Amino acid sequence: MNSLLIKNSTRTQVDEKVLLYFFEFLKNKLKINKNYWVAVYLVGEKKITFLKDKFFGIRQKTDVIAFPLLGNFVENEEEKNLLGEIFICLRVAQKQAKLNNNSFLEELLFLFAHGILHLLGFDDRNSKDQEKMLELQKKLVNSFLEKNKI
Repeated sequence: MNSLLIKNSTRTQVDEKVLLYFFEFLKNKLKINKNYWVAVYLVGEKKITFLKDKFFGIRQKTDVIAFPLLGNFVENEEEKNLLGEIFICLRVAQKQAKLNNNSFLEELLFLFAHGILHLLGFDDRNSKDQEKMLELQKKLVNSFLEKNKI
């Protein structure tokens, strides 16, 4: 089994190989168990709004939602190493990329890193933790892009 399951339910094209390489890079940098895997769902605004409402009681779209699952809801042997699920709204990512003067790929990697950090227990509920998390995301994405000349 791959270490990254990617399901794109949008019409937006995404280079899945880059996401896979980035996840392997993150596993190395963040010392994530090599047997862990992640499910990533690339979704539209309706789906992300539905999820935000259902699980957080807030009816609005967002960029990324992560659900840590390690050790929970295990139905078979493969699932025992499922670190969690990440939902990324590609439409919001495109809008944020323009606002932040980033490429779409940079923004996607930034959001993916954000989701991974949440799966690892990072929190961004207060401004101090949020700042720490954002700084680490930037560092990880920039290091990956520089290393791979992307």
